[in-house]
Amino acid sequence: MKVVIIEDEWVVSEELKELLKVMGHHVIAQFDNVEEALSRMETLSPDVIFLDLRLKGVLTGIDFLKRLSNENMYIVPITACYENQFTRDFKNYGIEFYLRKPFREFQLRSVFEGFKNPKSNRRNPERLLDRYLSKAQFLIEKFMLNKIVDTYAYR
Repeated sequence: MKVVIIEDEWVVSEELKELLKVMGHHVIAQFDNVEEALSRMETLSPDVIFLDLRLKGVLTGIDFLKRLSNENMYIVPITACYENQFTRDFKNYGIEFYLRKPFREFQLRSVFEGFKNPKSNRRNPERLLDRYLSKAQFLIEKFMLNKIVDTYAYR
C-alpha cells in the first residue's frame, strides 16, 4: 500500500517508515505539519495515512481528520494519550483503528489485518490482545515511574 506519514517527531516517523518498509508497504511522503500535508494530498493519493494528533503548527491532526475523513483512504491516528475525547470520537470520523505511542510491529500488523477484514475486527482476538497489552504496558510504565519517584523522594 502507498503510505503517508504525518508526524512531527522525527524518531517516531522514521521508526514507522522502517516498520512499514519491512512489512512491504511504500512510504511515499513524510510531513511534520498538517498544512504542507494538506497541500500535497491530492497529488499523492495515498492508500493509508498515519497521522499524529498533536502536531506543531496552526492546524492539528484533528483539523486534518475533519477535512479528509470522507476521502477514499484509511487514516490511522497516532497518539501518546491513553484515552481522551478524540479517541472516543474517532468513529465520528470513520476511524476504526489508531496507534498509541509507543507502538510495536504486531500492533501495526493488526491495523493492516483490520483493513482486510473490516467486519470481523470488532471481535478479533488479536485486536483484543493488543488492547489489553497496551493497557498493561501503560500500567507497568506508570508503576515503574512511581517507583523511581518514590526511590528518589526518600533519599
